[in-house]
Amino acid sequence: MKKFMKIWKLEGFTDDYGRLIKVILSPKIQGIRNLAISQVVAPPGSLGTMHVHKESDEFWYILSGRGKIIIGDEKISVEPDMVVYGPANVPHQLINTGQDPLKAIFIFSPPGPEEPLIAKMKNRS
Repeated sequence: MKKFMKIWKLEGFTDDYGRLIKVILSPKIQGIRNLAISQVVAPPGSLGTMHVHKESDEFWYILSGRGKIIIGDEKISVEPDMVVYGPANVPHQLINTGQDPLKAIFIFSPPGPEEPLIAKMKNRS
């Protein structure tokens, strides 16, 4: 099992909302078991759809940019060096409300919701 990933070497893919997504670690890629880690770079004004992960908690670590995460009825303003927790089975959405790209790491525990994203990845080197 590879013990490190050079994220800048992963090509990732651009989703329907203009966000660049890279799956970094997953049981489907490496031999890890209990979580999956991905990165998103969301351009200004972008937002994904409100969605739910029925069996997985999601955590976001904001690296740069500013925005908002909606979790259920709660709206949380986010900025660099914040961590936000979204419990399983609660609708959530990430929105870039800032003038710059919003870059974040997102983690699923247990893993699973990243699997459709892996299918869209172009390069795993």
